[in-house]
Amino acid sequence: METILFNGKKSSDEFELNLLCNEGKIYLMDNHLAASWCWLKKIDIKQQYNFLHIDRHYDLLDSQLDSWIEALQTQNINMVHLTIEELVGLRYEQKDMVKKKDFFPIFRWDSYITIFDRLYPGLLALNIFATQKNGDLIDEMEISEIDAWYLQDNLSYRVNKTDRKWIINLDIDYFFTSYDDNQYIQLYTDEFIIRIAQEIRKSMENVAVLTIALSPEMCGSWENSEKVAKLILQELDINWQI
Repeated sequence: METILFNGKKSSDEFELNLLCNEGKIYLMDNHLAASWCWLKKIDIKQQYNFLHIDRHYDLLDSQLDSWIEALQTQNINMVHLTIEELVGLRYEQKDMVKKKDFFPIFRWDSYITIFDRLYPGLLALNIFATQKNGDLIDEMEISEIDAWYLQDNLSYRVNKTDRKWIINLDIDYFFTSYDDNQYIQLYTDEFIIRIAQEIRKSMENVAVLTIALSPEMCGSWENSEKVAKLILQELDINWQI
C-alpha cells in the first residue's frame, strides 16, 4: 500500500490522524475521520451508492452538525478538492456559556458520516449497519441493522445482488470488546474475521471504495488492531507494513 500520511503510532483520540494508506479502491487509516475524504476520491457525487458500515459504533454524531455545516459553507469548502491535511485542519467556532469563543476540529472519528450525508443528501441510498449498538441513532438517516453472523454468510450476496455500487466502511474495533474501562479482548476468532474478509473479497467488483479504520485505542493497542487488519488485508491480496 502507498503511505499517504504517517506521523507515528501515536494516540488517535477523536481528532488525530496518524496514518493513511491506499491501494486501488482500498484505504487504511488509524482514525475514521478520514473515511469520507477517501470516499470522495473514488465515487461520483452525481450517483447514488449503498452504504455498509461495520463498526463497534454508529459514528452518527450530530451534536454540532448545523455548526459544522455552517463553518464549511462559510469557508466555501469543497470537500472534493481538499487535501487530507486541509480536512484535518478544518475548524468551527463554538461558544460556551460565558460567550468565550473556542475553535474545534470539524471532522472527528464519529462525525464524518453525518457531515457527508448532510453535504450530499440522497447520495447514500441504502444504509446497512452492523454495530455493537454503541452511540446514538439520528432521525436524519434511515438505517437497517444486521448482526455479525449475517456478515459471514450473506455479505457478498447482499452486495453483489444490487446494480448500485457500494461504499464499505469497516472499523477494526467491531471485532473487539472492553471491560473494566481499559481492558480489551478480541471478541471474534481469527477464523470468523477471515470469513468476513473473504465475503468482502467476493464483493469487491461491486464496491466503489472500501475504508478500513484501525482505531487502536478501541482495540487496546496498535498491535491488536494491526494484527486483525493484516488478517483482512491478506485476504484482499494487500501487502501492508508500517
